[in-house]
Amino acid sequence: MGEHSASSAKGPSSTWPPNAEPYYRPALFATIGASVGVIVGSFTPWMTVNAFDFSHSRTATLILGALSGLALVTVMFWQRTPLDSRWAVPVAWGIAVAGVAGLTDAVVNIFRIMTIPKENNFGVPAGSSAGWGLWLVAFSSAVMGVTAVVVAMQIAKSVELLRPSGESGTSWPGRWRWAAIIASALIAIAGVVYAWTRPLGR
Repeated sequence: MGEHSASSAKGPSSTWPPNAEPYYRPALFATIGASVGVIVGSFTPWMTVNAFDFSHSRTATLILGALSGLALVTVMFWQRTPLDSRWAVPVAWGIAVAGVAGLTDAVVNIFRIMTIPKENNFGVPAGSSAGWGLWLVAFSSAVMGVTAVVVAMQIAKSVELLRPSGESGTSWPGRWRWAAIIASALIAIAGVVYAWTRPLGR
């Protein structure tokens, strides 16, 4: 019986996830594209000082983008994995949380860069601004977070529909949704606290 339930939870391989809305796959592709944007932004200029760009590999956002991209490809071909479809729910919500984390990191750095006092060296004003790579990470992370929510909700809907009618208990997708909301809120709060208590100048 356990094997039958796991198999039925998979759904037909050609229609996974079953009963998904037409915008599910566009949202999935948009999320994958956004994860690529986060990766690219991690290697490109994050700060500009007097028209000079300063770029370096940003490990945190690079890891978030790479892991999210890998997870999204796995979600896309989930029907080919031996895993029960229920586990696609926390994976999708985890990508949404990663989007919030990337956006928080980018916004914190934008705030810190824009609040650097302007200096005057030998009569030449030295001003700094956020580089295009940082803005790319911020935009891509925001898109990844929003579209990942759409993906997660569509997968959750399919999982709920596939659940046997006699099965009772707390909703599995609902637990992960609230876990993602709480995790995202904690990340955002931590980012705000960090931005206000630690000035730029490392």
